[in-house]
Amino acid sequence: MIEDRMERTIHICIIWGTARKYEESIKAVVRSKFTILAEYEVQWDEDKFGFNLTSLYEENFIYDRFQQKIRGTGPFLVLVVEDSQPYFRMQSTRRGMELLNDNAFTVKNKVRSEITHTFNFHTSINYEETRNNFVKLFGISLTDYIEEGIFPAERVYLKRNCTGVDGWKSLSEFFYAINETTKYVVLRNYEKLPDRHRYDPDGDIDILVEKLPVFLCVINPQVYETENAYQFFNWIQIGDQKILIHVKYVGDHYYDKIIETRLLERRIKNNMGIYVPDTELYFWTLLYHGLFHKENYEKYISVLETIAPQIGVLFKPDKEYLCCLLSDYLRNNGCRCKLHLDAGAASLQTQNFRGEHLIDDNFVFYVFKDEISVLIVWEYLIYDNPKLFSRFVQHYDSLFLLEKHVLINANGIYEKYREKAKANEYLWKYVPRGGCVSELKYVHEPGEKPYFSKKFLSDEDSVEIYGLIYKNENKVLWIEGKQLDCVWKKHFFSVKTEERLNMLLKDICEYFEYIFTMFSIDDWTLSGEIWDGKPQNCFLVNGKNYCLFDKEATSEHPITKEFLVKKCLNEVSRQDFLYLDKQEYDFLKNEIFKHFGIEENDFDDVTIKQHSDAVVEILNLTGKYPTVESVIDASFMQDDLMLIERHRLMNYDQTIDLLCNRISSQDGRTKRQDERVLKLEQRIRELEQSVEDKDSYIERQQKYQDEKELELEQRITELDKSVDDCNRIISLQKEYLERIECSVTYRLGYLLLWIPKKIIHMFF
Repeated sequence: MIEDRMERTIHICIIWGTARKYEESIKAVVRSKFTILAEYEVQWDEDKFGFNLTSLYEENFIYDRFQQKIRGTGPFLVLVVEDSQPYFRMQSTRRGMELLNDNAFTVKNKVRSEITHTFNFHTSINYEETRNNFVKLFGISLTDYIEEGIFPAERVYLKRNCTGVDGWKSLSEFFYAINETTKYVVLRNYEKLPDRHRYDPDGDIDILVEKLPVFLCVINPQVYETENAYQFFNWIQIGDQKILIHVKYVGDHYYDKIIETRLLERRIKNNMGIYVPDTELYFWTLLYHGLFHKENYEKYISVLETIAPQIGVLFKPDKEYLCCLLSDYLRNNGCRCKLHLDAGAASLQTQNFRGEHLIDDNFVFYVFKDEISVLIVWEYLIYDNPKLFSRFVQHYDSLFLLEKHVLINANGIYEKYREKAKANEYLWKYVPRGGCVSELKYVHEPGEKPYFSKKFLSDEDSVEIYGLIYKNENKVLWIEGKQLDCVWKKHFFSVKTEERLNMLLKDICEYFEYIFTMFSIDDWTLSGEIWDGKPQNCFLVNGKNYCLFDKEATSEHPITKEFLVKKCLNEVSRQDFLYLDKQEYDFLKNEIFKHFGIEENDFDDVTIKQHSDAVVEILNLTGKYPTVESVIDASFMQDDLMLIERHRLMNYDQTIDLLCNRISSQDGRTKRQDERVLKLEQRIRELEQSVEDKDSYIERQQKYQDEKELELEQRITELDKSVDDCNRIISLQKEYLERIECSVTYRLGYLLLWIPKKIIHMFF
């Protein structure tokens, strides 16, 4: 994403509010690897803390109070540090494989594991993340910060939200920020950006980004509030005006993925510091937009005539000629045309296609799974009911990774669902219930209201689990409204902190007034039909009318008002919802009980004992329902439901066939259980044999080591003997040398006496 890198290795460390008590200990760890260049104490607006976290971490933490409580919403300390001896390596992170500085990675893990024991310490681990953090925290790019030499000697106090959270001062600031954080390209009409852009309905900015969630978090997290999860045509605040930003992303079918990828790879930065398409791709994507997205190619003729000679294309302002020209270009580059996921923004003008090769009319089915269910969705549901599609898919995975979950079209199961789709079925969800498999499907026949149908893929009409009854449902109409839990969440975060609990209390009490009116048997019990009366199963229609939907389970016996209140509050308290702490939970419970005159009873009450296991499940938030593995062989789950890239996807035939087989008799289930027992016994024998083999191997290794030790001891003994022999020889040599020295001394003395005598004798 980043073209230019700094010579210096700079990182950002954040000591969040809840970790400030460990400040000195954390700084000591930081200093062990880095030099601290500057310290900033930063304060975000408390009611916008979730928006700031979302912007900084580029994950949707807007309504995640759990993440906010971990870090604390008070002032936090930001350290600007430098590493003089960085060590870079590849490492798997939450964003995938990344090149990171091992020193930064080590510091972050050491602080979290040994000091704070949670996620209240942050360190940018590479240049890209540091660059990203800088512009959000300080409103200045890392490059400009270094060039200006902004390294205050004393701690600086800042009260500001992340860049963009409070809107944008200007389009110049907007593009300045996204240049540091996002890989993007403005597709067209960029000539007057940023200073001379028109602020009117025709002045929307069409922009293609590499990673949509990242971009949405940067420009302003409130775009997530759109009901259509695939309609990213949003207003953002620029000064005192608003402007439309129409966001496209790689894989959304706005253009073929080949073209979308090339646009980002070959983008160029113009004189105004904005990334735009290169000349060739600008010509072809502009012509595509004018002919295939809309019937307004005449609007772009002057621009196309100017560009064509630059890329060696003969241009004629003739529609038929241009249709053939564009169709040939797409065919030669292996591109096809699909309906954009945001169909309302770009509908295909198929009458302008020249050649059947351009039309991609394959049925596409997305497949998702978790530990207890399998979901299969026909892609066309995105266009038929995007809100419903989003509701189901968000439970399983990101909406922006659909291509990783595609059912390949070369097997029998694909043909089975193709026929189902032709019969106006759009969605199928399979969940095990008491040894049976329940199929939920969504049907929308032309001219009719859409509905759900639920049935067991066996002879049973209903299944009992822990005193709860699950029944077939032939036709449940889809309700056009807003899910109550989503409405509560929006209310909760739309008011000041001190008012939130009272607002939530008011919402919950209004809901229970409706429930108690509709399902009360007497002053303290309710009909078992309302067992599943959770806020997520209720829709608010026209802003005021409650409509219960998907009452999946009913109790054989009446339930107490007390029980339903606690069940509902546990839903509200979930970590992925509002994450109410015990004090907040107790406040709501006591106020609701007081409001309705409910007296808290022990859970040994006869009306609850009948399904005590289910009560435990709700209150402790632990899953006790059967899993898919209890219905089909777990080995098939591992092998055949592996969700990998489209062209390497495993064949789903065997698994889905097993999942959808009619479980007609207990004998059949017993036989399969026996087979699984045999497999387990065989596996146990294999493991026992493996253990024996390992014991034998260990014994052989021990024997070998003993032999090696004995051999070494013998060698040491031989070496000791050799050393003794050497010492003896040295001693003899020394004695011999001493004898020679004595002999030489004697002979020299003799000569000294003999020579004078000889001389005297010669002369006399």
